[in-house]
Amino acid sequence: MKYLAVPLLLISLATQSQESEAEVLDKYVEIQQHSFLAAHLDDKCKFLSSSDRLLLDQAIKALGDEITLHPLNKVKSLGNPFLSATMKERAELYHCDEGVETYVQSKIDVAKIILKHYQ
Repeated sequence: MKYLAVPLLLISLATQSQESEAEVLDKYVEIQQHSFLAAHLDDKCKFLSSSDRLLLDQAIKALGDEITLHPLNKVKSLGNPFLSATMKERAELYHCDEGVETYVQSKIDVAKIILKHYQ
């Protein structure tokens, strides 16, 4: 099985146990949460250029597809709208400042890594 080349996923391909599969799914969901939060913060604060926002949106879709198709995912595509709504609520708690902008911009680097996997 081929995994996303995300630095957070330091999981050996040699160990394909149920436990490592669960860890992979957990990391996908964690990265998806951060990506959704960055997107909702950008909706609120308008930090990203249109091309960077497109990259982020494409990465969110790619991650959503990975999560939906993962064999241990019991909710299939139903989890994606829930994550998005939860992160939208969380985005409302933040002010548009330099720290938030840095956070949002850092997710573009992650999005590029995710999308590189699909090329």
